[in-house]
Amino acid sequence: MSGARRSRRARSEVVTSTPSDPAASSAQENAGIGRRFACLVYEALLLLAVLFFGSAVFTGVAGSADTLASRFALQVLLLTLCGAYFVWCWTRGGQTLPMQAWHLRIVAAHSGEPPAPGLALKRYLLAVPGVLLGAVSFLWGFIDRDRLFLHDRLAGTRIVRIDRTRRTTDAPPARSSTPPQH
Repeated sequence: MSGARRSRRARSEVVTSTPSDPAASSAQENAGIGRRFACLVYEALLLLAVLFFGSAVFTGVAGSADTLASRFALQVLLLTLCGAYFVWCWTRGGQTLPMQAWHLRIVAAHSGEPPAPGLALKRYLLAVPGVLLGAVSFLWGFIDRDRLFLHDRLAGTRIVRIDRTRRTTDAPPARSSTPPQH
């Protein structure tokens, strides 16, 4: 039975790329859950800087956020700023800076391509409630049959691991460490 379970899991973790993209002719594997959580830690640090900058701009313009209305406006601004950051990154290659470092990419589940703006926005809007409700959207990945986060399952997206290897033709020519002989 474990062999059947293993083969079912292997089938669910591999999706072939679209024929229109010859550079990505190899299969894309779902990223492991540990790698995705490690990337989340890095993402949180970067996002903290983005939120700090947004809060500084808001308080510089508004003076403070000590009333109910100004606090609400700050929260809306910060959620919008986060949304703009994620949607912009996901639609421009499917990666944020931490995802580049961890060799991860967001793709549309049906095509294997980076998500279109509407799909990226849908993913973000589905992730926000799951994060605010005790990270249930991320914890869902432990029980999902394909190890997808809840917002990925609902939005029709996946996080895949991309190949780190470089082709040798892309590398610059090696420089000799010995001086030329005259």
